[in-house]
Amino acid sequence: ICGNESLRIVDGMCPSCRFEAEAKREEKKGDARMRRYYRRRLREGRITLAQLREGRL
Repeated sequence: ICGNESLRIVDGMCPSCRFEAEAKREEKKGDARMRRYYRRRLREGRITLAQLREGRL
């Protein structure tokens, strides 16, 4: 990915790229979890869309 041929390549990625990719994936998972959580609360009527927007901004 990065062209760091000197480093040990694992799964086509050097350790630092691999770490970056891993972090991005974790971040995405977290976002999805939060979205699910907020959607559920919206459905249950615990928070309004306006409150949600304010909270997210």
